[in-house]
Amino acid sequence: MRKGYTTFLLSLLLTPVLDASAQAWGYQFPVGFGVGVKCASLMDGGVFMHSSDKFVRFEADGTIANSGKLNDIGALETVTQQPNGHMISVSYTADPGGQPDISFPLIARHSPNGTMLWGISYPDDTVSIFRPTQVLNAADDRFYVNFTGRNFHRLGYFEGDGQLIWMQQFDGLGFPVQLALDPSGRLYGFNGASQTRYNTEGFVEWETYHMSDGHEVIIEDVMTIANGFVFAFRYQPEGTGVGAPIVPGIGLMDSDGTITSGIIFKELSGDVWETMGIATTATGYMMTAVDYTSAVNHTFLFTCNADLSNAMGYEVPLPSPQPTHAIAHAQGGMLIAGASSDFFTSDRFVFKLPANGEVSGCFTPVSFTPGTLVTELQMETPFPTIQSAPDLAPASDTRLNSAYTVALEALCIGLGVGEEPKADVAAYPNPSNGRVTLDLSAVSTPYAISVVNPLGRVVVESSGLSDRQLVLSEGLRP
Repeated sequence: MRKGYTTFLLSLLLTPVLDASAQAWGYQFPVGFGVGVKCASLMDGGVFMHSSDKFVRFEADGTIANSGKLNDIGALETVTQQPNGHMISVSYTADPGGQPDISFPLIARHSPNGTMLWGISYPDDTVSIFRPTQVLNAADDRFYVNFTGRNFHRLGYFEGDGQLIWMQQFDGLGFPVQLALDPSGRLYGFNGASQTRYNTEGFVEWETYHMSDGHEVIIEDVMTIANGFVFAFRYQPEGTGVGAPIVPGIGLMDSDGTITSGIIFKELSGDVWETMGIATTATGYMMTAVDYTSAVNHTFLFTCNADLSNAMGYEVPLPSPQPTHAIAHAQGGMLIAGASSDFFTSDRFVFKLPANGEVSGCFTPVSFTPGTLVTELQMETPFPTIQSAPDLAPASDTRLNSAYTVALEALCIGLGVGEEPKADVAAYPNPSNGRVTLDLSAVSTPYAISVVNPLGRVVVESSGLSDRQLVLSEGLRP
């Protein structure tokens, strides 16, 4: 065992897993980053990656802009950036009375660095663990939000300052899980095979139920394109009997809710249980799908041309990945985040996949049999889904949360000490503007130091040091 040598990593302790470039990059994080790892696309090409309370903001080329911990926000579920640069989030704050597994939804606006400007919570809406959420940007900084819990399902439309325009309360089956706007700005809600269109006042215009050859088309992610939508789905071509295979697919739909074409990917390693994301590329589309049925989890990536031809399949290059989130990037391509194997013991990862759709150099090709989805006319939904009119939330059901500041010190500097126990080392300011002071009074001498940038390159390296306070500046970016 080495004695008296200390290594300092001036980084997020991230391990690059793909070559970083303006097109594609990837990182792995320590397990302490959190379980619910998700990411959001930023207008400047960057990425905002977060767990329930920590975040990292990446530049477009994969370098780190800033990072830290979100104080007093509770469990952060989803973040969406608006054209003005601000971000809208939905999170769930703990019950002030201390009840276990109880929390309250919080809708908030953040500055580009993560600081909350305002937040509106719903203290009468207690929720439990199951809470799918989404924020969807509309015109003039307005936005839609869907959020749900144990005892309620709501869809709300808000002004840019957080003022409620209308809110729809769902009391039964058919509440929206996925939201999308068509090219004309009309709102659609998707839940499995069902689809609903709303007008600007929140009233339902029509509903439909998607079937193909007598079987449900379970829509799980939707993206607006010039003439309607492209969507990722899962499908059982042989029905829902015991042992019937589940396959993923990509489909096209017009603004009237009619599926115009689709392709399915059959005969993979197992039954694909879930599709997670759909995105555009320079030549067509890409999607992700997850197979949890074998001893080792498999995460697939499929690409195809805009006419759903020339499809290719790849596998994510991790031993047993468990992605928790996949989302299209605003500039094309896709973001994938999750855990490299077990959620509680393994590293977290994030991939930014290229907008040009060329992933063969990063991922492993897989073979499959393509098939055609049989298209059918619209069908009425088999169950009543929502109330006929929006139910506005009473003013007593909301309260304004005071703004808070983001702690930027949590993840900006990671410290490790070879094979010895971690020493008591202080680094300040953290984050810095390119100059960092290290307090090394508790470190045995002599020691060695390495400064590693977020891309894994050593920018400062020295050994045989004995200074009790060390100032670093050369080679460090803000």
